[in-house]
Amino acid sequence: MGEAYQRLCIRSWADCGFRVLSVNAPDEIPSLAERYPGIEFIPTTRDARSISGRKNPYIADLLSATLKAPEPVLGIVNADILFEPGQVWQRWLPNITREIVIAGQRFDTKSLLDGNLSLYHTGFDYFFFDRASAEAVLEEAMPFAIGLAWWDYWLPLTLMLKGREILMVRRPSALHLTHDSGPMLAWRPLGLRFAQVLAAQAAAGEAIERAPNLVAFLALCRELELSSAQSTEHGELDERIFEIAQKGPELIRNNFIELDVAKEALGWSERNGLSPLSERVDCNETASFFRRFRERSRAGYALERASTYFLEGRSQEAEPLFRQALDLVPHDEDALIRHGEALAKTGKIAEALSLIRRAVDLHPASCDALNALGIAQSASGRREEAVRAFEKALTLEPRFAAAHHNLALVLEGDPRQEDVMRRFEQEIVSPRMVLADQTEASNVRIESTSRDLSQP
Repeated sequence: MGEAYQRLCIRSWADCGFRVLSVNAPDEIPSLAERYPGIEFIPTTRDARSISGRKNPYIADLLSATLKAPEPVLGIVNADILFEPGQVWQRWLPNITREIVIAGQRFDTKSLLDGNLSLYHTGFDYFFFDRASAEAVLEEAMPFAIGLAWWDYWLPLTLMLKGREILMVRRPSALHLTHDSGPMLAWRPLGLRFAQVLAAQAAAGEAIERAPNLVAFLALCRELELSSAQSTEHGELDERIFEIAQKGPELIRNNFIELDVAKEALGWSERNGLSPLSERVDCNETASFFRRFRERSRAGYALERASTYFLEGRSQEAEPLFRQALDLVPHDEDALIRHGEALAKTGKIAEALSLIRRAVDLHPASCDALNALGIAQSASGRREEAVRAFEKALTLEPRFAAAHHNLALVLEGDPRQEDVMRRFEQEIVSPRMVLADQTEASNVRIESTSRDLSQP
């Protein structure tokens, strides 16, 4: 995550009226404090590096830091989330966090100004709660850590077991500029610990009366806990952990609220998708990223449905949705690439190349666009053009696994393939093996496109 983007995120929090605390290792704070003077930095003497290899702060230390603050409403927010600015947070949060937890999911985008907005279904990016809620879960918070998996399931589900209601916020919204986030570290061991913690709470009798809708889910956690004597090294428990990971978000995101439903009473209007707060105070920059929010989120939804239909073999149903997405966000990288790939796979190579070339022209530094162009060129018999597209992608990102793979495929039978395989091993295979050994990561992966020539 770049420093300019981090500054935008911090600015958006300030525009919402939040006071920001950051828990960090002591040696990190001097540099961070100089770069981000508006934040109060709190040192911690421990972190999750034994789990992840990184200085991820423990959720327990974040909760402890918030409990020392004087404000009645506390919160935990992922560092790379950009909030939609508005007074509504200050007006509503103190009144609705009594015995209630406010939660939200981000919209991913590749362009803050005009990209499609795709709801991130499988995780949660912020929580607001009262002091009693923070105190209620503090002793059970280890070893969950910010930046690692499972903490965003553990916190709301544990609070549900303690009688809190979870309300999901639709608007104001939050954005996330997609970036290479690296591997999903410690997914398996933390998933197992999650199941153990939830099962222990269920055994204490906290579920039946306070959260009866969690009983079946807690039974799954108990089954996984009973299997914990088995080895987790080779994924024997993954199927059960995946089932828990799929069902957890469904239980959390049941009740939705729009905090700006009373925008007229609060003096809001919606000219150009901006609140008067955004125009009255100096937060036009962050507010501008939420222009055309409805159209862009509709485009993201259409693109998601189109991609799903296409993978299911329902190309005729997918086609109008691809076109709908492009009508809504005509310059969007993903909309151009995904529609182009779908056309290529149905034999409409000329139309596919037209869309993907447009994506490359609009986004010349996009490895995904170059990779898609190489695939389409290969499908049309233009091998050398495909080689150049893949090589350009690898010049931009040497660890782009899909481009390595596709370049090797297109060079089958060519002496140059040996060099490609050697580079692949140096850039991808060896670092990945070392990382897996050091972190016990369950699904270590390169966070790049998975599109490749070998896919049907």
